[in-house]
Amino acid sequence: CVPTNWVPMPAQPAELPAMANLLAMGGAHSNGLFVAAADRVGVERDQPFLGRSLIVDSQGWPAAGPASPTDEEILMASVNLADARRHRQLNAFNHVLRDRRPDIY
Repeated sequence: CVPTNWVPMPAQPAELPAMANLLAMGGAHSNGLFVAAADRVGVERDQPFLGRSLIVDSQGWPAAGPASPTDEEILMASVNLADARRHRQLNAFNHVLRDRRPDIY
C-alpha cells in the first residue's frame, strides 16, 4: 500500500498516463507485487494533487482505476496473493526476484 501526495509533473504530455501511475505499474511489474496507491484530490496551499489512485496487479496492469483526478472515489479489486507468487516466473529464464544479483548492487 502506497499512500501518496502525487502532484503534476512538469512537462507531462497530456496524452500519456500520469507519471505516478506509470511508476506504480512499473514497481508492481518489476517486483511481482500488487500495489495499491492512494492519492488525494483537490488543492492545498495552491498545490494541486493528481488523484488518479489505482490498484495494480502483480504483473503491472491496473486491477482498478485510475480513479478520478478531481473527485473522491473508493477503488476495490480482488487480489490473489498466490497468483502474484506464481507470476514472478515470467518464463523459464526470468524470475523477477530469484534472478536478482544483490552481490553486485
